[in-house]
Amino acid sequence: MIRRIISALCLVVVMAFTGCEGGIDFSGDEKEDIGVTVNMTIVMKNNHSVPVNLRLLDEMASSETLVPAKGARTVEESINLTSDSRYEHIYDLVIKASWDGGSTETTHHVDYKKYTLDFSEGLDAPPFLNLLITASFDGAKITVTETSI
Repeated sequence: MIRRIISALCLVVVMAFTGCEGGIDFSGDEKEDIGVTVNMTIVMKNNHSVPVNLRLLDEMASSETLVPAKGARTVEESINLTSDSRYEHIYDLVIKASWDGGSTETTHHVDYKKYTLDFSEGLDAPPFLNLLITASFDGAKITVTETSI
Protein backbone atom coordinates (compact mmCIF):
# COMPACT_ATOMS: atom_id res chain seq x y z
CA MET A 1 0.00 0.00 0.00
CA ILE A 2 2.73 2.48 0.98
CA ARG A 3 4.70 1.50 -2.12
CA ARG A 4 1.67 2.33 -4.35
CA ILE A 5 1.22 5.73 -2.69
CA ILE A 6 4.91 6.57 -3.16
CA SER A 7 4.75 5.44 -6.81
CA ALA A 8 1.67 7.60 -7.43
CA LEU A 9 3.34 10.62 -5.82
CA CYS A 10 6.48 10.09 -7.90
CA LEU A 11 4.36 9.92 -11.06
CA VAL A 12 2.62 13.20 -10.18
CA VAL A 13 5.98 14.89 -9.53
CA VAL A 14 7.41 13.58 -12.83
CA MET A 15 4.32 14.79 -14.73
CA ALA A 16 4.60 18.23 -13.15
CA PHE A 17 8.22 18.61 -14.28
CA THR A 18 7.83 17.16 -17.79
CA GLY A 19 5.68 19.96 -19.13
CA CYS A 20 2.30 18.26 -19.21
CA GLU A 21 -0.68 20.59 -19.35
CA GLY A 22 -1.43 22.07 -15.99
CA GLY A 23 2.13 21.46 -14.79
CA ILE A 24 3.67 23.58 -12.09
CA ASP A 25 5.55 26.72 -13.16
CA PHE A 26 8.10 27.76 -10.56
CA SER A 27 9.64 30.56 -12.62
CA GLY A 28 6.87 33.13 -12.36
CA ASP A 29 6.61 35.78 -15.08
CA GLU A 30 9.64 35.78 -17.32
CA LYS A 31 11.27 39.17 -17.48
CA GLU A 32 13.87 40.32 -19.95
CA ASP A 33 17.45 40.59 -18.74
CA ILE A 34 19.46 43.78 -19.05
CA GLY A 35 23.07 43.45 -20.19
CA VAL A 36 25.39 45.76 -18.28
CA THR A 37 29.00 46.34 -19.30
CA VAL A 38 31.16 48.05 -16.71
CA ASN A 39 34.27 49.73 -18.11
CA MET A 40 36.30 50.58 -15.05
CA THR A 41 39.48 52.61 -14.83
CA ILE A 42 41.43 52.50 -11.60
CA VAL A 43 43.80 55.46 -11.25
CA MET A 44 46.67 55.73 -8.76
CA LYS A 45 47.13 59.30 -7.56
CA ASN A 46 50.20 58.79 -5.35
CA ASN A 47 53.79 57.60 -5.82
CA HIS A 48 53.21 53.99 -4.75
CA SER A 49 52.13 50.87 -6.61
CA VAL A 50 49.14 49.31 -4.83
CA PRO A 51 47.00 46.25 -5.60
CA VAL A 52 43.38 47.35 -6.11
CA ASN A 53 40.97 44.45 -6.44
CA LEU A 54 37.26 44.27 -7.22
CA ARG A 55 34.96 41.92 -5.38
CA LEU A 56 32.55 41.99 -8.34
CA LEU A 57 35.20 40.14 -10.35
CA ASP A 58 36.30 37.98 -7.40
CA GLU A 59 39.82 39.35 -7.78
CA MET A 60 42.57 38.87 -5.23
CA ALA A 61 45.41 41.29 -4.56
CA SER A 62 48.17 40.11 -6.92
CA SER A 63 50.47 41.26 -9.70
CA GLU A 64 47.45 41.29 -12.08
CA THR A 65 45.58 43.75 -9.86
CA LEU A 66 48.58 45.99 -9.19
CA VAL A 67 48.02 49.63 -10.15
CA PRO A 68 51.37 51.34 -10.78
CA ALA A 69 52.38 54.61 -9.14
CA LYS A 70 50.77 57.54 -11.01
CA GLY A 71 49.38 54.93 -13.41
CA ALA A 72 46.07 53.24 -14.17
CA ARG A 73 44.48 49.86 -14.81
CA THR A 74 41.38 49.26 -16.91
CA VAL A 75 38.91 46.45 -16.31
CA GLU A 76 35.83 45.50 -18.31
CA GLU A 77 33.11 43.25 -16.95
CA SER A 78 29.78 42.28 -18.52
CA ILE A 79 26.91 40.99 -16.43
CA ASN A 80 23.22 40.33 -16.99
CA LEU A 81 20.70 41.67 -14.51
CA THR A 82 17.01 40.91 -14.39
CA SER A 83 14.56 43.67 -15.20
CA ASP A 84 11.94 42.12 -12.95
CA SER A 85 10.33 44.80 -10.78
CA ARG A 86 10.20 42.36 -7.85
CA TYR A 87 13.96 42.63 -7.40
CA GLU A 88 16.29 45.44 -6.49
CA HIS A 89 17.91 47.18 -9.42
CA ILE A 90 21.15 47.87 -7.59
CA TYR A 91 24.33 45.88 -7.48
CA ASP A 92 27.37 46.60 -5.39
CA LEU A 93 30.85 47.10 -6.75
CA VAL A 94 33.31 46.60 -3.90
CA ILE A 95 36.76 48.12 -4.45
CA LYS A 96 39.62 47.36 -2.08
CA ALA A 97 43.16 48.78 -2.01
CA SER A 98 45.87 47.06 0.04
CA TRP A 99 49.37 48.24 0.90
CA ASP A 100 52.06 47.64 3.50
CA GLY A 101 50.49 50.11 5.94
CA GLY A 102 46.97 48.67 5.74
CA SER A 103 43.99 48.64 3.44
CA THR A 104 40.83 50.54 2.59
CA GLU A 105 37.60 49.42 1.00
CA THR A 106 34.62 51.20 -0.54
CA THR A 107 31.30 49.93 -1.82
CA HIS A 108 29.86 51.68 -4.86
CA HIS A 109 26.15 51.09 -5.49
CA VAL A 110 25.24 50.94 -9.19
CA ASP A 111 21.53 51.64 -9.76
CA TYR A 112 20.84 50.95 -13.43
CA LYS A 113 17.16 52.04 -13.20
CA LYS A 114 18.28 55.66 -13.32
CA TYR A 115 19.71 55.24 -16.84
CA THR A 116 18.10 55.07 -20.26
CA LEU A 117 18.65 51.64 -21.76
CA ASP A 118 19.83 51.10 -25.35
CA PHE A 119 18.20 48.51 -27.58
CA SER A 120 20.04 46.73 -30.38
CA GLU A 121 18.27 47.61 -33.62
CA GLY A 122 17.12 44.61 -35.61
CA LEU A 123 18.57 42.13 -33.15
CA ASP A 124 16.70 39.96 -30.72
CA ALA A 125 18.97 40.99 -27.87
CA PRO A 126 18.28 42.32 -24.39
CA PRO A 127 18.54 46.03 -23.72
CA PHE A 128 22.00 47.03 -22.61
CA LEU A 129 23.76 49.70 -20.62
CA ASN A 130 27.41 50.74 -20.80
CA LEU A 131 28.85 52.33 -17.68
CA LEU A 132 32.20 54.00 -17.17
CA ILE A 133 33.29 53.80 -13.56
CA THR A 134 36.46 55.54 -12.43
CA ALA A 135 38.04 54.79 -9.08
CA SER A 136 40.87 57.01 -7.84
CA PHE A 137 43.09 56.02 -4.94
CA ASP A 138 45.09 58.81 -3.28
CA GLY A 139 46.92 56.66 -0.73
CA ALA A 140 44.26 56.97 1.95
CA LYS A 141 40.82 56.69 0.37
CA ILE A 142 39.09 55.57 -2.82
CA THR A 143 36.86 57.99 -4.74
CA VAL A 144 34.44 56.52 -7.29
CA THR A 145 32.60 58.25 -10.15
CA GLU A 146 30.09 56.69 -12.53
CA THR A 147 28.79 57.80 -15.94
CA SER A 148 26.83 56.21 -18.76
CA ILE A 149 28.69 55.86 -22.09
